[in-house]
Amino acid sequence: MHSRARRLAVSTALLTIVAVFTAFGSVGTAEAATISQWAMPGGYRWGWVNTDPADRYGNQAAHQYGFGTCTWGAAYLARHNAYGLGGARYWTYNASRHGLRTGTIARLNATAVFQPGVQGAGGGGHVAHVVQVINSYWFVVRDMNFYWNGGGWNRWSYRYAHVGPGVSFIYATW
Repeated sequence: MHSRARRLAVSTALLTIVAVFTAFGSVGTAEAATISQWAMPGGYRWGWVNTDPADRYGNQAAHQYGFGTCTWGAAYLARHNAYGLGGARYWTYNASRHGLRTGTIARLNATAVFQPGVQGAGGGGHVAHVVQVINSYWFVVRDMNFYWNGGGWNRWSYRYAHVGPGVSFIYATW
């Protein structure tokens, strides 16, 4: 009987340890356990072709960027003045020069700016629109011209991204 009780105590202790470490790794949410930078966000669709090439519904600032590029897509969805921000890698710098609020905390409807080589961004950097904030680390973006999850030139896609070095945000003003 003593041996049986001891095995039960050891098993309970091990399960408790596993549960504690699993809880710490999940960053406080059930969804965080399934998040990966290269996983498809649940509830979002794979890449699809842009159906508003005339830019009738989005932010009119998109007209100054190359159609189908990430800068066009981010400007189209932007809820701030996206005029005159230049190439993707310069958006945060130029936005602050134009009086827009910028920072390093993900917020809903912000424009995420990825510096070259950060989280799949090319040599010119990348910009995307934040559609969901999961926690203080992970968020979901809607991209254009990002070749993942069916995306690409003139194709919208969704993906997980995270805060960290080389990632900044331009905050919505409306």
